[in-house]
Amino acid sequence: MKSRHLGLSAALFSALFFASYSVLGKILLESLNPITLLAASQLSSVVFLTLFFGLLPELKILKKLSRKKWVWLIIIATLSGVVAPLLVLTGLEETSAVNAVMLGRLEVAAAVLISIAWLKEKVSHFQMSGFLLMLGGVILVTTEGFRVGLDFSGGDTLVIGAALIWAFSNVLFKRYLHHLKPQIMVLVRNILGAATFLFLAPFFASTVHDFTALNTPENLLILIAFSIFSIILAQFLWYRSLDLISTTLASSISVLIPLFGVVLAVLILNEQFFIYHLSGSILVLLGLIFTVIHRHRHPEKKPGLWRRLMQRFSLFS
Repeated sequence: MKSRHLGLSAALFSALFFASYSVLGKILLESLNPITLLAASQLSSVVFLTLFFGLLPELKILKKLSRKKWVWLIIIATLSGVVAPLLVLTGLEETSAVNAVMLGRLEVAAAVLISIAWLKEKVSHFQMSGFLLMLGGVILVTTEGFRVGLDFSGGDTLVIGAALIWAFSNVLFKRYLHHLKPQIMVLVRNILGAATFLFLAPFFASTVHDFTALNTPENLLILIAFSIFSIILAQFLWYRSLDLISTTLASSISVLIPLFGVVLAVLILNEQFFIYHLSGSILVLLGLIFTVIHRHRHPEKKPGLWRRLMQRFSLFS
């Protein structure tokens, strides 16, 4: 039970920090192109990771990995540290921060479906009800209260593609590397991303890096916050949660990202808050409660309704 509570807490804070990715990224994209932003943020993330955790202990662990795990490590790091971030930040140039946050939650549905089909994870009717409530809240906000349809063109399509890639990479991590220390996965992911965007991307994308925008204290502080909170802590806590709880449960909690994202967008980007935002947020919170308070029971035990309610709400005492 203790490890489950730790996993739930890690997933919850990870959702908060991931929500800041689109908001802070949107601000930085006003001064930097996506490739330069990725190069600067992932390089600074590697520096902060080295300061926080040291480098020698992680290198010793990496040396002990088998060739098969190294292959999966590179594949997962490439998908989650290079391809997906490039898609989402490129898409963010053409869409709003709130839209990017909302469409990015399609990762949850993809992760759940892949986990059920491939990892054979079991999902109860109670958890599925909670998941559907949360997904309904996301759709409600994305469609502005069902007044408009989803626009699957331009930036939105790139964000959706990033969400699918992140979902697949998360399932791969759960399947092949879930016992690996989170900081090692985050370190390799950002080293590979920094090297790719700093040295290789300019040759393929015809991009000339211009870091002069980071000379201002404001942009530099935002970049540091982006690197520490939106990248390092978000990724570290996410991989930690995958080690402690199931992929489906962690993915369900990550549906809170739109709720946090809307709040941050309103406070930081001064975006408007409408009634459908409130309605969608309520559905998300109700779905989260349904998912989190679920407990597995032995099939031979069938406690009454009152006892079941007491068992569920006892988790909060």
